[in-house]
This record gives sequence, C-alpha cells and structure tokens, in this order.
Amino acid sequence: MLKSILIGTALLLATSVSHAALGGEWNGWGDWTFQGSGAHCDTMKLQFNETQSQLQRVSGYFDCGITALQLPEQTFQKNGKDLLVDGQVVGSVEADTYKWTERYSDTVKVQNLLQVEGHHMTYTETWIGSDGQTIYVITGRLFFKE
Repeated sequence: MLKSILIGTALLLATSVSHAALGGEWNGWGDWTFQGSGAHCDTMKLQFNETQSQLQRVSGYFDCGITALQLPEQTFQKNGKDLLVDGQVVGSVEADTYKWTERYSDTVKVQNLLQVEGHHMTYTETWIGSDGQTIYVITGRLFFKE
C-alpha cells in the first residue's frame, strides 16, 4: 500500500514538473527598447490556450506609456516539439521554453521567446528588419493569474 502511494506521488510530481503549460492569463510589466533607449511597460497582459495539439495566443496587450501594442490572435498547430502555421514550422516547444517567429510585414519579422518557470514567465519579443537589423526589443516579466 505504502509503495503504491509513493509511486503514485512520484508520478504526479514528475508529470507536474515536466512541462509548464502556457495556457491561461499572464500579467506583468516590462520594457520596450529601440536602439538602446525606450519606455517602461507598466502593463503587459497575455492570454493563451494550450492543448496537446495546439497553442493559441488569444490576446495580448502591452501599455508602455508613449506607445502600446495590441497582439492579434495567433494559432499554432503542435507536431511533437514543432509549432506550425499553415503547415510550415515557425517555432518549437521544448520543456518550459516556447519560441517562434511571426511575420509582421514583408520587411519585418518578430521573434518570440517565452520561458516559463512555474507561475512566472520571462518574455522576449525581437522585431527584425529584412536587413537583419534589430528594430525593437520588448522584454517582460509576467505572472500567471490564478
């Protein structure tokens, strides 16, 4: 009996720490920088749904005083560790790290890196021009809203 309880507890702990799901609402703050200077973002909000086969950014909003950014809904299909849009691999999910690249325009792409540690997320969004130069970097520290 005790052996069964210990094995069950070990399995529960192993499954709960093996992968931190992104699904839910995240709130925090951060910074938006342009060529080394920028603005503090007092409000950063992100909401995701995540299933075995799909990751969906439901919404996102960053209020950085002099500027704000509304993030559109985006859905990724999951195939193993790969994140896909229209059948094309655009990123990956490995353990507690999510990364993908979105196309903002013909001349700008946005690279996203989200690292989840329990109920905390470190967020980095880097806007890159077609010339390879960094345009903006948005960083944040967000907390899971329970």
